Amino acid sequence: MAETDCLKSKMKILIIGGTKFLGRHLITAAQVRNHEVTLFNRGRHSSENFENVEQIHGDRNSDLDKLKNRHWDVCIDTCGYLPQTVKVSAEALKDLVEQYVFISSISAYGDFTNPDYDETATVATLSEVIFSKKFSISFFDVRRIISFVS
Repeated sequence: MAETDCLKSKMKILIIGGTKFLGRHLITAAQVRNHEVTLFNRGRHSSENFENVEQIHGDRNSDLDKLKNRHWDVCIDTCGYLPQTVKVSAEALKDLVEQYVFISSISAYGDFTNPDYDETATVATLSEVIFSKKFSISFFDVRRIISFVS
């Protein structure tokens, strides 16, 4: 399908998160183009201003099964804070979406004081204690995980 055809056709879009950060703008842009939008989030922030948006409330760490037996053209993930969380979501959705887009923040980079950085710049490393085990995960792992397109 040509790029201009994609812009003209109606898409089904799943947005994980969507009520803060960038999500509100994604919803508006999608609706202007007459796309069908579904939000998946915990429902902790107001989404009453979103008309004609399907809302599925759940936690991405325990409720991804609420998305089963559905299909979207694209999933836009706006709220993956930890690489392992994004990995689980991407794996759970790999047969339900044609494309998975993960949007991170500038915080993924180790040093964002230089204005000339790009996706090849050094990334930060997270250190976190979970279940009393300390481990370190590079954000580069997220890039590899999310690079699939069905």
